[in-house]
Amino acid sequence: MKLIPFGVALLSGACVLLQPALAAAADLQVPAGATRVMEPKQTREHFATWKLGDGATLVLPENAEDWHWEVERAEIGTGVRILGAGAAGEVGGDGADSIGQASSCADGAAGRPGTDGDDGGDGANLDLRMGIAALGSLTIEVPGGDGGDGGDAGRGQDGGDARKCPGGDGGAGGRGGAGGDAGDGGDVRIRYYRHSAAAAPVDPGAVIDIVAGPGTPGKGGRGGVGGNGGEGGYVQMRTLTGARKWVSGGDQGRAGDPGANGEPGSEGRALIESDVDRRLDRLLERGTPPPVPAERDRLQDLERELDAMRQRLEALEHEDGR
Repeated sequence: MKLIPFGVALLSGACVLLQPALAAAADLQVPAGATRVMEPKQTREHFATWKLGDGATLVLPENAEDWHWEVERAEIGTGVRILGAGAAGEVGGDGADSIGQASSCADGAAGRPGTDGDDGGDGANLDLRMGIAALGSLTIEVPGGDGGDGGDAGRGQDGGDARKCPGGDGGAGGRGGAGGDAGDGGDVRIRYYRHSAAAAPVDPGAVIDIVAGPGTPGKGGRGGVGGNGGEGGYVQMRTLTGARKWVSGGDQGRAGDPGANGEPGSEGRALIESDVDRRLDRLLERGTPPPVPAERDRLQDLERELDAMRQRLEALEHEDGR
């Protein structure tokens, strides 16, 4: 798992997670080994509880890229997965051959080009805030989709044979279709806090793995083969002597150009961090000032940590606005 700082767009977008637009809290239960395909209408969801058994899987459909979830109490087993890979691009179609042979002395027709492969889709973006009551291990897979390969081009037609005119040149091979671009990996942000029901502290960074690499670019299609040139031959001349004359044949058709390979995608961004705002709120709910000096010092440390995070966000927003 590669953890890198988030840009302003993701940070500012994640801040709306706690706005009133979230629906009423729901419960999500997936038994051990079972798979649940989430619905696009659940892209912004407030869950009261998660109970995900060992080996449970949540699938994010490809037609919804941005997910914002808040979970008040999460109980996550071992080997749980959240899958939100980008869709693979469709492969391009092959170009048709120009078949047969051109009429006498005529050049052959060119082969048809291959069509381009489609771009791979981007991996899902997931902003998850949760209170952890139990956590075994969790893998979040949001890689970009592979670009589709370009279609191969068709063969050129054979040129027409010579008569009193030279033979026709073979038709050029078609151009190969371009490969589709690779999809970008999704962005994942996880903010966590320890739920009051947790039996023991847990380090999410040690048991949460994020896979957010880009897809593979599509390969360009092969260029078409050029058609054969028309054959030459002797022609009987209309003279008193009846002499025969050699008439040259046509040239081999030019091979078609291969299609360009697709462009690479970008790796997604990942961030796992303690939810400082929630921890601070819980301390303040207990009353102000804290009843003991040790707790007061801890509160001050949290306030300083929160101020530092807010200053970092303001600096990023200022940089983005220039």
